[in-house]
Order: sequence, then structure tokens, then C-alpha cells
Amino acid sequence: MNISISLQREFVPEWNNNKESEDPIVVVYKAPTMNLRQQLIPNPKIVLKISPDGKAEGGETTIEVDNRKIIYGMLEEIKNLTLTVDGKEKEIRTANDLYSGPAFLGGLVDEIGAFFQKELSKNVDVKN
Repeated sequence: MNISISLQREFVPEWNNNKESEDPIVVVYKAPTMNLRQQLIPNPKIVLKISPDGKAEGGETTIEVDNRKIIYGMLEEIKNLTLTVDGKEKEIRTANDLYSGPAFLGGLVDEIGAFFQKELSKNVDVKN
């Protein structure tokens, strides 16, 4: 059996009415691999509370999602995003550019992070 896949994918964010733009922002990202999933999907941390006499008194489970780590791990390139800051044009192409940009980009960062989280947690859809 031969299965064809692409190691790069693209997505067009909705942020700031981007999808209606004539030249929309396009996010190019790595297709999740098993190794990438292992590195970026957070594992739950379980903390159990045990009384001095050895009985369980309850516990808690926490999962911390690190969008920054996910974006740095998956983002290949951002196309068509240029900001004019104090009269100077600044092209945003990388995760470093994105995170060093103004807070105005926070909504875009959140959308990209949420999208990447969904991509990492997708089950492979296999059809016979």
C-alpha cells in the first residue's frame, strides 16, 4: 500500500477579517509527526493526596498547554503579513517575528496556537 502525504500544510486564519482579504495571511506549518506530537502534546500531571494512615484523600489532574512551544515547534513560515510600525514596514515571517511583534498580534497567536493544538490531536482518518 502506498499512502501519499505532505510534510507541509497551509492554513488561512480568520483573525482581523483575514479570510476576506485579497492577499490573506497564510500560515505554513509542519504536518504533525509522531515525534512532534510526543514533544508538543502536554501530558497530564496527576497529584494524589494520601493521608498519614495511607488512605487516598483525593487529588487533582493538571494539563498545561504551552502555545509558544507548539507554535515554535510547528510554524514553518507566515506569508503576507507586514506591519507598519512607526512608519517602518516590518515583515512577520517566523515565530520569532510573531512573538517579538506588538501585542496587537495576540489574537492571531491565539488562533494559530488553537489550530495547531487541533492538528496535533487529530486522529488519522483512514479509508479503505
